[in-house]
Amino acid sequence: MKEIGPKILHVDGVPAFVVLRFAEYQRLLELAAASPARPVDASSSPADDHHRAAEDELITPSTDRSALPIRDQSAQPRIPLNGLIPHEVVSAAVHNHWTLARAWREYLGLNQLALAQRLGVSVSSYLTMETEFARLPATSRERLADGLGIEVEQLVSRPRRLRRVE
Repeated sequence: MKEIGPKILHVDGVPAFVVLRFAEYQRLLELAAASPARPVDASSSPADDHHRAAEDELITPSTDRSALPIRDQSAQPRIPLNGLIPHEVVSAAVHNHWTLARAWREYLGLNQLALAQRLGVSVSSYLTMETEFARLPATSRERLADGLGIEVEQLVSRPRRLRRVE
């Protein structure tokens, strides 16, 4: 069997997860149980951690969320003016099996209640609009697009064109 090392997975360009072989995970758990965990000093540099790592076999990182790098939450999601759909919206729709209406709502950081209030409808009516978008009359589609601040075309998934194989 080919030996595979740890794989680091990034979220928004920041290392977020590490995938390890199960045996390595068990070894780390045993080391953690055997040594007292001490918090990582926020003022220390990664170079200091490297020198301390020579002393310890295991360093327990801080789980304080304030110490984690996060994306600026004050930045508003960008809505393309050219009628295109952002990659994040398409990815959310495809990977989560959502309608484009829900993917847009999530992308814009709105909950169902907030959007229902924007549209002046009940949450259950909004849910029907979100889940059965394809069957809605044109006026309801336009209303939903206006509530999201986008064009109707950005809510409609276009059927794929089949390519001829020659």
